[in-house]
Amino acid sequence: MPCEKHIRIFLMSMDTETGKQRRDKIHKWNKNQGLKEGGFYERYAEYAITDINLVCDRIKNKMKKPYNLKEDIWNKKCLHFQHYISLLQKIVDEKLNHIVICEDDAILIHWGFYYYGRVENLDGPIILGSKLHHPTSWKLDTKKYFDENISPCIDEFTKSENNNIHNFNYNKYRWSCSACIYYPHWEDAKKILDFYNNDKKQLTWLDLWMSKNKLIKYLYYPSVFEINDDGLSQLNTSAGGVIYNYKIHNYGTL
Repeated sequence: MPCEKHIRIFLMSMDTETGKQRRDKIHKWNKNQGLKEGGFYERYAEYAITDINLVCDRIKNKMKKPYNLKEDIWNKKCLHFQHYISLLQKIVDEKLNHIVICEDDAILIHWGFYYYGRVENLDGPIILGSKLHHPTSWKLDTKKYFDENISPCIDEFTKSENNNIHNFNYNKYRWSCSACIYYPHWEDAKKILDFYNNDKKQLTWLDLWMSKNKLIKYLYYPSVFEINDDGLSQLNTSAGGVIYNYKIHNYGTL
């Protein structure tokens, strides 16, 4: 168990062959850094379900199911959502503070945050790494738009000399990728659970649901984690690149 002053990192990873391969990558990285196999991560395998029948009815009944979405992908969509909700519930039930929920393609690259990154005076979760997008339209979410409109916002983050934490401006951008979100206080997790339990609308991919409903209030710059699946994805068949500092990079360019 980590020292009380440390942040704790809860690792999300499915009990599938792909999940095992992704965990092996983390273990290899830990070994190369001189860490034990688990490194900074804690994994609660009881929540890493792979049977759709173990997903609660609320998620299955409310999860959006486009006509062209394959059944196994919809199942994983539900399983991932359930896994996250279960970890949020653990945080609330045990009143745990300073928890990062982290997916198995996110590598902690700024160790100082683990040891010294605790935040006490904010009232909401903090994204520690994700991809920024056009605020309202996926059709308009082009590289040209990103370069002309979102990159300048990221440049502004770099000019802040004394503050790593920035208010999330949903008028200028939205986010995708829920691979690493920090919950400073257990009440932050409870607010998301309360919203989930009272939400009357359809559910969708966890990250898009959270982003659409503006459930994350802050982002941390520079990114604490590098998000890199190396082409090993539960959902995608093509490699997507590396996400770092809120933009996507080609593999090997960081």
